[in-house]
Amino acid sequence: MDRRASYLHRLRTIDRDCKNICRYGRNLTLLAAQGELPKCYARSKEIEEIRIALRRRTKPNVILLGPSGCGKTAIVEGLAQVLEEELYANWLSKLKEEDDEYFPGIDEAASPELPIVMELLSGNLLAGSKYRGEFEERLEAIIDELRRTEKKVLLFIDEAHMLTTLGEAEGAVSAANLLKPALARGEFCVITATTTDEFNECLAKDKALTRRFNRIDVKSIPADEQPECAVQIIQEYSNTFHIPIDSKIDKDFLTQIIEGPLSKELFPCKFVDIIDQMFAEASYRKLECVTKQLMQSTLVQQTRCLVV
Repeated sequence: MDRRASYLHRLRTIDRDCKNICRYGRNLTLLAAQGELPKCYARSKEIEEIRIALRRRTKPNVILLGPSGCGKTAIVEGLAQVLEEELYANWLSKLKEEDDEYFPGIDEAASPELPIVMELLSGNLLAGSKYRGEFEERLEAIIDELRRTEKKVLLFIDEAHMLTTLGEAEGAVSAANLLKPALARGEFCVITATTTDEFNECLAKDKALTRRFNRIDVKSIPADEQPECAVQIIQEYSNTFHIPIDSKIDKDFLTQIIEGPLSKELFPCKFVDIIDQMFAEASYRKLECVTKQLMQSTLVQQTRCLVV
């Protein structure tokens, strides 16, 4: 991925306007621009649903629900990559050809349709908040920053079920109660995610919070698309580790794995675990090629099954 240094520099300087969000989170748009986010496969439908929901006037917020390992976080990372590509193209279009030294700020390229995606890390937000009221101050500062950006920053909060208790352990008001008024007025955009079980256990009772989100149910990647996704995943790992793949590891072989030992597992979670372990071992042993025998060995270790 080739991005101009001046563009990356401006993405890094977003902490001037959103210093609290940057302090307690991470810039997914910057990570996408640097090519540090994993690819997202076969999720264009869910990403499109999110982008439509974010254009709503009063409730531009989304909650992703699905079983653990189905790829909820991957969808948000995929969204960040899609938005970053369009943001970069928009940034380039604002360059003044007559002035080579002029480079637009990110705020000039970003918009409610092409926001910067930031992830808020709950652990960082709570860390060190020893005194009553300290957690509220941190979260309120973040809310104020989001208001000032005029929807040019999209906030992602993973583990949505924690919102109802986050902060209360410190004797403070919960994150959910602090967020509700702003979420209802659509002052900024939030995406959050959790499993269906944790939603029913922790969030379903808080109707005032859940009705402020557009619910998107996330399921496993369709069976007919899984083999092609598997090919793309293993190729991405090959490019990342700079280790070629044996031609015997083809689509048919991967299909046998998916429909055999991994048939009862959520795709691509378990498949990625196997591929990651396989390339880690190949890198450690300084192998010149990832062979079919190595993948079979890794598969036996992980599933106790052999595919020939």
